[in-house]
Formats: sequence, C-alpha cells, structure tokens
Amino acid sequence: MANNSTKVFNDNSILPIIYEANFTIALEIAEEFESWLQEHLNETLNKKSGFRDAEVFQRDPQNDNDPEVKNPDRVHKYFTILFEVENRDSIDRYIREEAPKIQETLEQKFNQKDALVVSSRRILYPVSLWAKRQNYEKK
Repeated sequence: MANNSTKVFNDNSILPIIYEANFTIALEIAEEFESWLQEHLNETLNKKSGFRDAEVFQRDPQNDNDPEVKNPDRVHKYFTILFEVENRDSIDRYIREEAPKIQETLEQKFNQKDALVVSSRRILYPVSLWAKRQNYEKK
C-alpha cells in the first residue's frame, strides 16, 4: 500500500534555491539553441559548484497567459529552465561571474536580430516544501 502522507520541510539548509531563466527562440535557430542548451546544462551541473539539477520546460504563452510574452506567436519557441541551487553563495557567484559570459556567448552565437531573447531571470528563495517524496532528508 502506498504511503499517502505529506511531509512539510521548512529547513532552508536542505531546500534548494530556484534560478529561473526564460528564453524566446526563433524557430530557425531552435535546434541549434537546444544543442547549445544541452552543453550548457551539462557544463553547469558538472562544473559549477552548488548546482544540483536543471529542468527544461517548453511553454505555450498563447494558452497560459504568460505576462512575460507580449505578442505570443507560432514562429518562436518559449523555454523556461529551472536550476536547483544549493545555497546563496553559489547563485551569487554564478550571477556575478558566469551570467555575463553566457550572455556574451549567446549574443555571439545567435546574433540574428530577435532570434534569441532572454525575456526574464529570477531567483526564488525557499520557504517550505510540501511533498510526498522522501528524498529531501538531511544527510
């Protein structure tokens, strides 16, 4: 029988910070961008201190009323990447040292006007986690 109990975690030392980046990509560069993104995620997760996981989502702003996208269309793809980061020092270092390099790389690689737009970035600090999963135990 499955365990249906919900557990609440309030210990910020074990809950990740979420770093969110949103991209609008022209269809003509989508394949190249996705290839670059795979490399970037592998490098970030394997070489950048404090980065636990990354999830990539494709959004449909025509159906989800995304306020970040002013004029959604079918000639772009819309991506959200969520990184789980262990602590504030790691995300602060990434923003200070890595984000400008990544922005420069993206501008050089995808320099077509309006082909790639980083529409927003934000950092979400944990308050609590309500979960059925048990993999958030302190080590």
